[in-house]
Amino acid sequence: MYGYGESESLSGVGANRIHVKDKYGVKKIQGWASYKKITEDEIYQQSDIIVKGTVKSTRDFKNNINSDLKDMYSEIKISVDEYIRGENSSKLLTFLQMGQTDCPMAVDPVLQVGEQCILYLHYGIDGNLYVVGGVQGVYKILADDRVVKQIDLYTYNKMKGNLNVTCPEWNKISKNKNDYLKHAKQLQVKFRKSR
Repeated sequence: MYGYGESESLSGVGANRIHVKDKYGVKKIQGWASYKKITEDEIYQQSDIIVKGTVKSTRDFKNNINSDLKDMYSEIKISVDEYIRGENSSKLLTFLQMGQTDCPMAVDPVLQVGEQCILYLHYGIDGNLYVVGGVQGVYKILADDRVVKQIDLYTYNKMKGNLNVTCPEWNKISKNKNDYLKHAKQLQVKFRKSR
């Protein structure tokens, strides 16, 4: 199950992409990914860079050095408004996100041009930047100036459409943008002192 709960994993086991043809010869692509559930403190600690910005471009990433992963990621370019963590002067940052245009992940859709977000990113062993914890490191900034974790937004929207489920209050899963940024900066101070 996605969303709320105490489960260690957010979905099934592993990450995969299956190409099959149905009985009419139509190519179908199915994909899934699994991530260990991590706390907000763990997301922060695993991040090399935390940024607030706006998505400028997206494209399917085909240059992965691991041939098993060459059709698994999208390359996202974000115009950086603010670096919350990490030393970098670049106003344009490139990172990889799980999923592609022909194989979107329901719970973790590929970011779209114009979306504003706060991203928790880390460097992979290949030198590329990736989102920490998959969907757990993506926080969307919405038109009402609220910040919400992508997985909570997905769960909220799924629950909102189900008459048999009591949906959590919007202000319980989302935070005021300025309050959230202040909180993220306080984490910077907290973990700087603990080192």
